[in-house]
Amino acid sequence: MLKSLITYLNLKLDLLNYFDLTRCLVELKEDSEGARQPVEYISNGDYDVINWDEFNGVSYWRLRDEITSERTEERKYKAGSRNNIETTVPLKLVFAVPRTKLTEDDAYSFDRIRQTMVKQFAIDDDVIKTTLQAESVRINVVTANSDAKDVWEDETGGTGTFEPKYETVFGSIDVDVVIISKHSCLPTECDDVESDILRSFDWCGNTAVTVGRLTEAQQTCISDFLCSCADATVQLNGSTIGTIPSGSSDSFPVLQDGSPVGSWNGSAWIVPPELEDELRQDYQPEGSPYTFYSYIGVAPNGSAEGDSVWFITRILHNANGTTATATAADVAWTDRLTATYT
Repeated sequence: MLKSLITYLNLKLDLLNYFDLTRCLVELKEDSEGARQPVEYISNGDYDVINWDEFNGVSYWRLRDEITSERTEERKYKAGSRNNIETTVPLKLVFAVPRTKLTEDDAYSFDRIRQTMVKQFAIDDDVIKTTLQAESVRINVVTANSDAKDVWEDETGGTGTFEPKYETVFGSIDVDVVIISKHSCLPTECDDVESDILRSFDWCGNTAVTVGRLTEAQQTCISDFLCSCADATVQLNGSTIGTIPSGSSDSFPVLQDGSPVGSWNGSAWIVPPELEDELRQDYQPEGSPYTFYSYIGVAPNGSAEGDSVWFITRILHNANGTTATATAADVAWTDRLTATYT
């Protein structure tokens, strides 16, 4: 429960853009010489010391007293609430906000920060209720301390440094979180309680309202991420012929002799068989009755005999049985007898 609560509160703080680092649960630890400093426990006996100068804006939470839980008084709540548990979590938020991040820096800076945080913690009550599986959650700002030296002494007593840097607004806010939940909903050591605030939003039941709470820029980013696809690879009979960028369209022509060919039948691109060329043959005597020319002409299908697109082969058949071959290109079939052959 505490982890989910602090995760939620830090998400709220992140929206203010005050801090480059929002620490989670911190404790005050004293060394052998009595110097006290805030540290965050990592694991396996290791602690991470809070370094105020390493980041441009730092905050952390710590318990200022023990967490208490007790049964609610039945008369205060509705019928059937005898198994409700009221848990109070007394927290202290310690923060250093760089003055450069404020819209206005003057003697009232701390009060504006305090008021901004009070407002931030007061909204979206239903979200934290869902996250903690609670009947109700109240986040009460109990008090605030703007005395930087006093807060510094409480948090870092005996370290030899007496005040934080004046470039920051340093202070603390005491917060009581009062949670009323059913006895059966209290998390235990083995429970897997959802600590990610985003997963507690009503994305499916009331999607339009949930998405409407996002800024236009956030909606655009989410849409671009969810709707974007990888570029498409186009293949023809197993051979890659190009790619199409995501969201775009393109045309890859199928050509035959330089002209588009074929059509889509709903499942495949069909190219009709290539038509046969035009073919002509002719025989002409030459002098001796045993000597003659044979002409063979070839042209693209549909060509007229008068079109200068014919390729003609002329063969001289001699009386002694020998032959001589010559050709003429791009001539008309009707000019076969007078064309120049080489």
